[in-house]
Amino acid sequence: MGGAWSPVAIAAVLILFFGTWARERGLQAAKLAQAGLPLASFSRSTTKVPRVPGLAVYFTQERIGVPTALLHRLSTTMRCVSSCYC
Repeated sequence: MGGAWSPVAIAAVLILFFGTWARERGLQAAKLAQAGLPLASFSRSTTKVPRVPGLAVYFTQERIGVPTALLHRLSTTMRCVSSCYC
């Protein structure tokens, strides 16, 4: 058997690590999608938020709702860009 056990042990650890990561990532994505804010209520609630000129593009996996990056930006800067694409 010699040194043949080390690549097998490393592979087993990597499989365990990446399997756990993929499972937890799926659980987190489901949790974020469930807690998402519908686009209609977001647009109604941001009518009084100051707009700044510019364009923002937010890449997201969710096709319904407001991207979490946009919500985070709005909560930290209290401003919204005039044009937004999700």
